[in-house]
Amino acid sequence: MNFSGLVVGLGQIGLGYDHHDRSHSFVASHAKAFHLHPAFSSVDAVDPESSRRQMFSDRYDGTTYPNVRCALEHCKPDIAVVATPTAHHAEIFEALLECSSLRLILCEKPITTTFSRAVTMLEAAGRKHISVAVNYIRRYDPGVRSSLSRIRSGELGYPLKACVWYRKGIFNNGSHFLNLLLSILGKIERVQVISKGRLWDGWDPEPDLKVVFQHGEAYFMSGSEDDFSYHQMELVGPAGKVLYDKDDKIFWWGIGAGLNFSHQNVLWQQPEKILTDLKRYQYNVLQNIADFLDGHAPLFCDGVSGLETMQALDMIQAELL
Repeated sequence: MNFSGLVVGLGQIGLGYDHHDRSHSFVASHAKAFHLHPAFSSVDAVDPESSRRQMFSDRYDGTTYPNVRCALEHCKPDIAVVATPTAHHAEIFEALLECSSLRLILCEKPITTTFSRAVTMLEAAGRKHISVAVNYIRRYDPGVRSSLSRIRSGELGYPLKACVWYRKGIFNNGSHFLNLLLSILGKIERVQVISKGRLWDGWDPEPDLKVVFQHGEAYFMSGSEDDFSYHQMELVGPAGKVLYDKDDKIFWWGIGAGLNFSHQNVLWQQPEKILTDLKRYQYNVLQNIADFLDGHAPLFCDGVSGLETMQALDMIQAELL
């Protein structure tokens, strides 16, 4: 079945990240993903800035609109993407719910700025029978999903300890890893602020944290994007470790007898490399959505998962006050 899409917000994730890349091997924006994926026959776009609308029109065939109200008067999308700044998610999301043709909203992460507002948004979508997916991109990647499944099955053992390096705010970037950890370590029991850090972009905290989950604990360590871009997560358990590398590669170590001391277990000398498709992350998100709408798969990161992450962010925010 062919579906139609609407991208609201033509910033970097909406349009800009891969605008000058014509290949099929790098798909980092919603616009390009809709354009390339065979399950989607058309994509239109909304942005208040005429220059961004022109960039979209120069590259893609869809129609552009200056606001959501104007768009919904002329197009009937099956799927809409909320790709505006986080502070505007709620108002855009709620405007889209008035669209009678809409079957699913894909919301950029985090859902919004507060847990209570996110609850209101998802309840409203439920009343309209509109599904919600959240764009925590790693949850849709085949390699990441494989590694998470192996962790949940107990290959690393429990409890687990994690060390996360992040930049550009706990809401904006740190929440990617928070979302992953919630899926394998269970609910958060408590949060300890090690250092409050600064605010990124004037609103998003960058604290150093200790977060205790049901089945392990994680240390979140912030850094400045002004210095260099960097993100990484290492998970260590009784039976090995896994590294989600800064280049979106995954390395897995099991344990075995040491070479010099056979009674002593050590990590493998060479890790197993788990292949990812993260250079085409936005394409993989649409693949899952198309499969879901066709009734072939569940959503890999649905509104409930996004809401759990929002609740965790609220807990962190409360500890920072």
